[in-house]
Amino acid sequence: MTQGGPGNASETLNVYAYHTGFEFLRVGYTASLLTLLLVIVAAVALGVNLLRRRI
Repeated sequence: MTQGGPGNASETLNVYAYHTGFEFLRVGYTASLLTLLLVIVAAVALGVNLLRRRI
């Protein structure tokens, strides 16, 4: 939608991790970014499941 925005302002975490891992070859940093992404997605999914059970 913003076609990248000014600089990297609208870059998502998964795209940032891809660029960091494959363009800059920072594999350890990329692994920690993707682990953080996994934790965020799992927390949101768990929260949605808990809210759905209450309704």
